[in-house]
Amino acid sequence: GQKCLDCGSFNGYHISFDDTYKIFLTNQCDYQIDVKCCVQEDDGSWKCFHHDDMSPADTMEAWACEGTGKYLIWVKLAGDHELVFPSNEEVQEQYPPSEKNR
Repeated sequence: GQKCLDCGSFNGYHISFDDTYKIFLTNQCDYQIDVKCCVQEDDGSWKCFHHDDMSPADTMEAWACEGTGKYLIWVKLAGDHELVFPSNEEVQEQYPPSEKNR
């Protein structure tokens, strides 16, 4: 993980990135893939990102502004219409917040 410059909160007169969490996922396959990644916020909700036609060696970024460090990924062959990623709503339902995040 890495601090995410897309998030930040004011702490006095400066912006703090202490709670942000950013991940980088690289396609190490020899073919294009579709990817869905969800990163968990501190309140237990999931911030989801979807990338289609990710070429070999391409890297995607995903982040949580106040992250727990947990993330989920789904991968399929680019353009495969038989496999369907879960919707963002299904992710929230299937991976509810733990007691720690309530």
